[in-house]
Amino acid sequence: MNISKFLTLTFIILLLEAAMIMAETNPPGILVQETPNEGISGGSVIAFGKIIEPPYYITTVDDKVLINGIVFFPREKPPVASESMIKVSTLDTHKYNIIKSLKNRYLDYYTKHDQEIIQELLQNEFLKYPVVSSLKIVGNDIRLEFSDGDYELMDLTSYLTAGQEKVKQETELKRQLNDEAANVASCLTDNGMISFGYKYTTYIPENIADSIKDIIDKLSSAEMDSATAVDMLMKISGRREFIDDITLNHIQ
Repeated sequence: MNISKFLTLTFIILLLEAAMIMAETNPPGILVQETPNEGISGGSVIAFGKIIEPPYYITTVDDKVLINGIVFFPREKPPVASESMIKVSTLDTHKYNIIKSLKNRYLDYYTKHDQEIIQELLQNEFLKYPVVSSLKIVGNDIRLEFSDGDYELMDLTSYLTAGQEKVKQETELKRQLNDEAANVASCLTDNGMISFGYKYTTYIPENIADSIKDIIDKLSSAEMDSATAVDMLMKISGRREFIDDITLNHIQ
């Protein structure tokens, strides 16, 4: 592993360590049907190379599946270490962000309210921006006027189609959430192992899971050198990302 990759992974692990300590003690969300109130005591979980101790609480919150408060599905993107994340926002960028936000907000409202109420809700939210001078729903259009005289005319019919597609996507996401939660619960109930990182998810049966835990224990206690551990883990899992996560967390 080269130095830059090692430093990047170290940065990511430090962020995860803090989040995991908080999440394990107070897992947020609603327990899925397959998880008893006392959690699942069997199986084992390795999240980003870190062993998570049982019991395991599989929960859902904000369209995500979590294991002991750690996001399992859909997988989040890795944090990016940057010297500066401050960007100067131009007027055009500000307008673009307002238009994008307005479209999303309209899609949130269109199945819940009539057009008059939607217009009032949108006006209450978007007229507070100094760059916005007027917002009206006229027929099948939203007319958004800016204080510099510029305006945006948005065809509502296209958003209705997009809204219907959004409902389909949300239904499919809920199905995926239920499937992923059920798979996790089934694996742990059968005393299997779940190992996951930013780019991988591996379900491991009990007999192989015991071998992996034995290697990790020996690596952590320096009874096994890293080269031997990497070779053995590669033969068992075949996942380079998994092995990098393990070695970064457990090499003494």
